[in-house]
Amino acid sequence: MRFFRHLFAMADRQTFVELFLGIMQAEQPQVTAEYKPDEFAIVTAAGRINLSNFYAEYCQIPWHRRKAYLGRTVQIFRAVRDDLPEDFEDARQNLMPKLWMRSSFAHQALMCRLEGTEPPDLNATPVGEHLLSTIVYDLPNSMQTIPARQFEKWEISGYEAWEIALENLSERTRAMAKIGDHLVSAVSGDNYDANRLFLVDRLRELGMDGHLVAMIPNRDTLYVTQAKDAVGLKMMTELADRTLQDEPRPMSPFPLQYLNDEWSDWQPPRNHILYSRLQEMRSRFLYGEYAEQKALLEKLQAKGLYPDQFMATFSVIQKKDSDEILSYAVWGAGVDTLLPEADRVVLMRTPEEILGFVPWSQVVETMGTELDLVPDLYPKRYRVRRFPSLGEIAEMEPKPEP
Repeated sequence: MRFFRHLFAMADRQTFVELFLGIMQAEQPQVTAEYKPDEFAIVTAAGRINLSNFYAEYCQIPWHRRKAYLGRTVQIFRAVRDDLPEDFEDARQNLMPKLWMRSSFAHQALMCRLEGTEPPDLNATPVGEHLLSTIVYDLPNSMQTIPARQFEKWEISGYEAWEIALENLSERTRAMAKIGDHLVSAVSGDNYDANRLFLVDRLRELGMDGHLVAMIPNRDTLYVTQAKDAVGLKMMTELADRTLQDEPRPMSPFPLQYLNDEWSDWQPPRNHILYSRLQEMRSRFLYGEYAEQKALLEKLQAKGLYPDQFMATFSVIQKKDSDEILSYAVWGAGVDTLLPEADRVVLMRTPEEILGFVPWSQVVETMGTELDLVPDLYPKRYRVRRFPSLGEIAEMEPKPEP
């Protein structure tokens, strides 16, 4: 046991950063890099390197392989902005589709606002509410998301480029694994397995017919089953939950469904056996996303943006009479609030006078005209300036328990 603890020992964050910066300086002496410890990020003229995921992966690698891992990681951030081929035919074989968490771009946009810079010019397409897809230029040691203006230079539409990227992905897909009769998983291990979600024809060849449901808990993992397959849905949910909790670079706990030739969000009905499990996974994920967003918004407040608004906290609670996990946010009287979209809203006249819990759907039904969706924020927040009247409170019927 001592040997294994030593082999995979947690690394000191500061040592990790010093090694990362040392290799970066040796590989790219022309690059000026600034480490921001409060954000656990490195900033260069080319952009920001968020270190959390790389550090998590680094700690899971045996110590004798860590230096090589850092060398490969630093290579990813070589300045490749000017290396895109002038001629599209020279680029086409290296185009690949890439899925991202929407929060990655949303938090990056807030960081750009903090630093007074423009966010990247990305040609991103929504995949459900929580994911985005882009086209990347993929090389052995680097990957660059292709900006929208580059397609104009190549005189090709984004749609045409996407179809070519999918062809390239299909050609690189040697196999998908079928787990019994219930589940299909991508097993290429090339950091593009999540994106094989788009290879629906290949999934159909493996017997995935009809209404498909998929989960992508990290970039190296894809699970696909059928909506009618209760066993497959249970297997998929359990495997995805384990990956989200145990593996680095977690992505999405939100299932997707393939209907009308596109992927969109899927939510089982409340009486479904997996409803509570998926609800817990969703709440756990959004808890972290809202916490990071709130921290960034409060930094923007310190610079004079959102000056009069209170950033309500997205909190999580377990119901007393069951194992169900619910999220909630507090709407206080007399406070201009940016309210997260939670399962329940707690109406509070004063800290001593808490009126109770109201389901989000009931808040929308009664107070919908008072909920102003804040543009360009993910996860969603709604600005509420006026506390509900006595009549509106009575209509919503707050409960003492969630």
